[in-house]
Amino acid sequence: GKNLKKVKELLESGYRVLFEDEHRLTLGTIIRRVLAPKGSKPILKVSIGFKSCYLFIALNATNREVIYWIYDRFNSRNTLNFIYKIKKHIGKGRAYIVWDNGAPHSKKVKELGLKKGIHFIQIPKYSPELNL
Repeated sequence: GKNLKKVKELLESGYRVLFEDEHRLTLGTIIRRVLAPKGSKPILKVSIGFKSCYLFIALNATNREVIYWIYDRFNSRNTLNFIYKIKKHIGKGRAYIVWDNGAPHSKKVKELGLKKGIHFIQIPKYSPELNL
């Protein structure tokens, strides 16, 4: 829609545009039936439980460079920390980040990002087809 048209105009004008998103990674054990010789007792030595972390990733639409970081939680503090890492990586000047309106993409995070020269373009939540 309107926001993606704006992204295209920004790219054509030479601005740096990044697409950012997060993904939860979970490591867990799933116990189920297995195929084994009749009468045998398969033994699976595993740690039962779940561990998870969050992958924050940004794709620079200008040069296709990927910036990523792994955090233990998806919250505003880690989101802001990642935005600062992006800014440090890409250097001085204005940049635009295209992202959804997830809860940790708070007004405060946007305000602090704007102070660093990062402008945000919203796309609807749960719309991966709009995010590179």
